Order: sequence, then structure tokens, then C-alpha cells
Amino acid sequence: MATSKTGLTAGRPCAQHVLTFDVEDWHRGLSVSRRETGRHLEKALTLLLHELERTGTRATFFVLGEDAEKIRFVLMSCASAGHEIASHGMRHTRVDSLDRAAFMRDLSDSFSLIEDIVQRPCRGYRAPWFSLSPDMTWCFEALAERGAVYDSSLRMSLDASPPAVCQQFGLAEVSVPLLALGRLQIGVLGGLYLRVLPRAMIRRLLARCEREGRPGCLYLHPYEWLATDPPLTSLSMKTVRRRLYVSRALSRLRWVTETFSFTSIENWLQADRASCQHD
Repeated sequence: MATSKTGLTAGRPCAQHVLTFDVEDWHRGLSVSRRETGRHLEKALTLLLHELERTGTRATFFVLGEDAEKIRFVLMSCASAGHEIASHGMRHTRVDSLDRAAFMRDLSDSFSLIEDIVQRPCRGYRAPWFSLSPDMTWCFEALAERGAVYDSSLRMSLDASPPAVCQQFGLAEVSVPLLALGRLQIGVLGGLYLRVLPRAMIRRLLARCEREGRPGCLYLHPYEWLATDPPLTSLSMKTVRRRLYVSRALSRLRWVTETFSFTSIENWLQADRASCQHD
């Protein structure tokens, strides 16, 4: 039986996965000075749109409000091509560092900006740094008040049930699946893992998601398929991760979208709810 209130399938195989991109300029999270912000995003998204069109794949773009205005016309092209534009917040601030009023302002500002650009309601949200947790009830309440249909800010094991707080406020939670490696919980559908893991391992993980009735939620950032120019020279762990196998990202993305069925979160939820009505 499926649970339409949470937007997640239960008790039957899941035949489709979701493809997402966190659209933020390359310097986020790095202690470096900015260089020509916006141009890297514009080039990266233009390249990506051509790639997605080759496979006919639709995706969800979680856009940071501060960067959205710089790439207004590219975002309009994304929306015209059938992709979903959702919110990644306004200023890439950790949600767990904000109070309710500040979060609501950040949320409302980003939703309004996106809606102004694409002329469609903004229905989804992903917290910067995945910094939202199930016990932050006021965040989910604020999302529902602003008109969100779903959240994609949690990383959860495949056998975990959707948080009760989502059902409380009528939100779907489309989480990034975690796998246990000893005591560690690893979100292995991030862009770094797509670039470095063997294809067989990615294939097994997505097949397991299907068996568990959960969509595999793949997420990447623009700097993961288009290196910065000039390149980052710092040898911090964050910059090394952003430089590792960047040239492999788009070919891996092409392979995974040709091997498995991917779509936007918006489309996935619509299909899931339609399936619920026939059960």
C-alpha cells in the first residue's frame, strides 16, 4: 500500500528515481575570495541542459536565491525544457543556525524570487548542508505555510520510515538514501560517489532502492562536472573533493540516466500519487 501523504511508496517496487542538482556558485563553503560569480554557473547549467536533453531526462534544480538572479535566463530555459526549479534557500545558511522568523524570511525570499523568474509556483525545498532534522518541527510547519509540497533535506537509511512531522504538515519527504559502512552512514548518491565508485556498486545501490520501494535521490553540484577557471589551488579536503574526477561526471551521469529511469521530484510525486489512486 502506498502513502500519498508522504509521497513515498511502501510495500511495492519503485521503478523510477529522482535526479537533483544543488545550484550554488562554486565558492560556497570555501574560505576563498570570489571570482566572477555567476559565469561558472551559467556555463555549467548550459552544458548540463544539453546533456539532459540527449537522454530526455528531467530533473529538479534546487537553486540558491543569491545566485538565481545571476542566471535568470538559464533558469528560464531549464523551466521551459520541463525541469523543476525549487529552493535551496536564499543565502546558503545552515537552517539549524536560524530561528523561525529568520528561516521564514529566507524561505519566503527564495520562493518569491524563483517564482518571479520561472513564473510557476515553487513547491520544493532542500536545506543547505542538509541542515534540517526531523525534530525541527517549526521548519516543516514553515514550509507547509509557504506552500511547499515536499522537502528533500534529510538523509535517511533505506529502511527508515518518513518522519511523522512530514505527515503532520502534509509534506512528502524525498530523502537521500544512506548506506551503513560500519558505524558510518554514507549518502552514496552524491556527485563525488557517482564520480569515484565502480559502476557495479552504483547499479546495486539503485537496484536496492527499487526493491525497498524508495527512489534513489541522486544529487550533484555544478562544480562537479565543470571545473572552476582558474582551478582551485587550495589542498583542503573540500577543494580536493571538488576537483576529483570532474571530467568523469557527465559521462557517469549519462550512463546512469541511460541505465535507470530518472525524473524530477515533481514528476515522481505526481506519478506516485496517481499510482496510489489505482491501488
